[in-house]
Formats: sequence, structure tokens, C-alpha cells
Amino acid sequence: MIREALPRAHARARELGHLIELTVEGLCWRDASERSGISWAEVNAYKRHYPEFAKLWAFARDGGQEYRRMIREEEDYRRAMSGWLEPVFDDKCRKVGEIRKFSTRRMIRSLRAGDPEHHGASS
Repeated sequence: MIREALPRAHARARELGHLIELTVEGLCWRDASERSGISWAEVNAYKRHYPEFAKLWAFARDGGQEYRRMIREEEDYRRAMSGWLEPVFDDKCRKVGEIRKFSTRRMIRSLRAGDPEHHGASS
């Protein structure tokens, strides 16, 4: 995956690859840096000295934002269209069934994102 794109001769290729993968998954750079064991100063030094790392780092930061946006959109769609089940209890606190609920706000937000002229501007 990403680790293969880094130079294998480099002593910290594994840690750098792990840092980039964590960033793509959505961790902020501080958390990703802490988990991978690479300081922010090292990241900046690698970006200056290794153009291929700088490109991967830029992709990871943008890709992570795009990844989080896609996850939010999928969850909005699921809650708006498929809904979710909530338990129903009787007066003695026994579960007697489930009711499917839907998120109207998420549906509206999803519609506005897809066609803002027709469904109104998003707020």
C-alpha cells in the first residue's frame, strides 16, 4: 500500500508509512505522529529532503479529509433512507419491540448537498 511507495533503503520507512496511513484514516497529525513514533520536526525534515514523501504527505492530509467526508455522507444517507432501530419498552421496562426511526434533517442536508438550487442552500 502506501508503505511500498516509500524508499525501502530508508531506515524509518516503516514508521513513515504508518504515519501516512494513520493520517489517511483521519487522525490529526499530532496523534498520527505520536502513534508512529516520528516527531513533527522529523516530518518536516523528511518533507524537505524527500519530494516523494512530501507528495505522499499532501495526499494523506487531503485523502484523510476526503475519507471523513465520505464517511459522513454514507452515514447521513443510511440514517435518512434506511433509518435505525430503537427499542420500545412497556411500563415494566420490558422490551416489547422496536421502531424504525429516520433522520429528516440528514435527508434534507443530503438533498441540499446534491441539488442546492432545487432544495435550497445549505446552512
